[in-house]
Amino acid sequence: MSATSQVDWVADLSRAMRWPQYQPYDVATDFTSTVAAGPFEAVERRQFGFSEVLDHKMLVERVLTTSHIAVMGDDERRGILNDVAEVLKGLSNPVRLPYVTNAYRANAVRGPL
Repeated sequence: MSATSQVDWVADLSRAMRWPQYQPYDVATDFTSTVAAGPFEAVERRQFGFSEVLDHKMLVERVLTTSHIAVMGDDERRGILNDVAEVLKGLSNPVRLPYVTNAYRANAVRGPL
């Protein structure tokens, strides 16, 4: 998942959710050069960490809202939920789920493109 995977159980949860197979991009990617390749200059990147306290039921509901899981067939989703339940067995209830948000700021280049 990203810097959040530094927490062992989050890395386990990521694998249970099949994140490595379905991720649309490597979450450690710095998109500064991608933004700068467009009509932008003075690109800045900031990272913000935060966490959310969730009981196990809320965490399962959170897992179910993940795009690639939400569109799966019932059998595949059930397999993921079984694997998530295995991860949760060894955890306190509630858990603190860490997140990292990347924000980019840039100035538009003035003039013809």
